[in-house]
Amino acid sequence: MALGRRLRFLLEENLASQNQLSAIRKDFEIARRIQMRILPAEVPKSEHISAIVSYLPLYDIGGDFYDYFETNGNELGIVIADVTGHGVSAALDSSTVKIAFRNAKSFMHSPKALMSEMNQFLCTSLHARFVSAAYFYFDFEQMKLTFTSAGNPPLIFIRDGEVQSAECPGLLLGVRPDFSYEQKEVLLKKGDRLLVFTDGLYENLKPNEDLYSILYPEIRLIAGLSHNEFHQKLLERLSSIRTILKDDITFISLDLV
Repeated sequence: MALGRRLRFLLEENLASQNQLSAIRKDFEIARRIQMRILPAEVPKSEHISAIVSYLPLYDIGGDFYDYFETNGNELGIVIADVTGHGVSAALDSSTVKIAFRNAKSFMHSPKALMSEMNQFLCTSLHARFVSAAYFYFDFEQMKLTFTSAGNPPLIFIRDGEVQSAECPGLLLGVRPDFSYEQKEVLLKKGDRLLVFTDGLYENLKPNEDLYSILYPEIRLIAGLSHNEFHQKLLERLSSIRTILKDDITFISLDLV
């Protein structure tokens, strides 16, 4: 009798654990669907630019985020962000970043003002979590890019076969509500290829090297490929030397046409 009761108890305990695991999986799937809804359904479309986006979360869902504003066809604003942490909690906070970005649309022409607006919102909306981000405003009439950054990796671009970069240092979002962000300008040329990404693209590749010594050689080798081939090949080449994936990856490549 004692053995029978013990077996019944173990079976009931196993069933309860299975039910709990099933509930967790369902919640995880709901969270994944919610995150997919907050990301753009399509890449930016413009007669001036060709865009390819790769969103590769560490788990089924992640803390990276990107979005964009389009207006009359001659303007485009793109944001990329990386919420600290991974998994469900970071993914849920990325929805707060989307709200901050959308609420700041009236500042889309001024990257530093938009970033300040997002920062003030996130300082009151996030708790013990911070966000690296960058915002890029394209004016295709003037062929000019204005951008700002809050701890995001630098902009890398390929022009006439040469790999170049542009940086705009800034504090992570959610740290100080009164922080004043800067912005930088880059004059654009048809044929430019711009690379925007979160730090997961190059981290955990070569621990003792910076992103320039990691990415520049890989980019130079394939700079002459078509846009789609270049985008996929760079991801493949970096994946082949990555020992372990520890972070979400968002990679946006843009060709000026």
